[in-house]
Amino acid sequence: MFNNQIILFEYLTIIIPTFNRKQVLSRAIDYYSNFNCKIFIADSSENISDLNITNKNIEYFHLPDLNFSSKLYYCSGLVKTKYACISADDDFLSFNGVSNGIKFLENNIDYSSVHGKYSQFTLENGNIYSTNLTQNFHKLILSDDIIDRIVNSAKLGFNPLFILYNSIVLQKTLEVCGTFSELIEYNFNTVPLFYGKQMMLNCFWMARDTKVYTDYSTYGYGSNDKERKIYNLNVKNKLINTLEGKEYAKRFTDLYSSITNATLDESVSFYRKIFFDIFFKENTNQKKSHLKINNLLYKLLKKYLPHRLLIFIKKYNSPFPFEKESNDWNLMSKYIKKHNL
Repeated sequence: MFNNQIILFEYLTIIIPTFNRKQVLSRAIDYYSNFNCKIFIADSSENISDLNITNKNIEYFHLPDLNFSSKLYYCSGLVKTKYACISADDDFLSFNGVSNGIKFLENNIDYSSVHGKYSQFTLENGNIYSTNLTQNFHKLILSDDIIDRIVNSAKLGFNPLFILYNSIVLQKTLEVCGTFSELIEYNFNTVPLFYGKQMMLNCFWMARDTKVYTDYSTYGYGSNDKERKIYNLNVKNKLINTLEGKEYAKRFTDLYSSITNATLDESVSFYRKIFFDIFFKENTNQKKSHLKINNLLYKLLKKYLPHRLLIFIKKYNSPFPFEKESNDWNLMSKYIKKHNL
């Protein structure tokens, strides 16, 4: 067993990918310097960052020739702790949330990954507004059957990139993805579930900044249904028509076959079901009309009304009810206001 004072240093490495976002990265380094764990900065900017990093637990890697998935895979291969987690440079992981996640994985060996409840925040005129992002996806990916887990997770279509993983599972997942960065969201939605179940705990996990600092922060997915549909079509074409796509298919089917003892035909059939019948099925990303109307209404209100009025519409408040997590939020708020990006 372990206590909270040493848990992160002994058990956790956080990998922070970044690209040409010095001020955002500076805020992240400032915040994560309070975590007594290993921190890897995976920077693919053209020039080496001139940030003065003095914390001995933080290692900076300048990787200008590597794309998003490649630099994550590079850093994952250097991880020596039992668990690892990716954090975007504009996100804040909860210390207590990650601690709870490590304890859960230590006590539940049939799980390969865990996360909790997310919040998002907006800084406006020195005030921070935050809200819960209610998600209960964990109820659908707790099956003991590998196929059921992956199929159900694929149907959810959410991005579990910033979940806590067994470090070996994280490395294997990035190995399957290879250099195919456009597929990384889908890859993380499936491959870790080959190795175990995934839990969402009833605790605060991460605060996400709503401000878009650069196009990098959206990974090119697009900002609306039309752009997302175009993005998905491009990824689908790349899967079908390029060597990179064919190599990914082989890595995925080989893994499926090795774990389930499936035949080649069965593995290929399962691969096609996940990627072409679920992920990239026609109209996959179209929402119900009433949801589209609600989203459009909110976007218009957001554009023309000050944020302090929107808090009544979106019910912005403290993102969690728990005392320990409130301490985490107080620390996050300190660095959000300090850097004031």
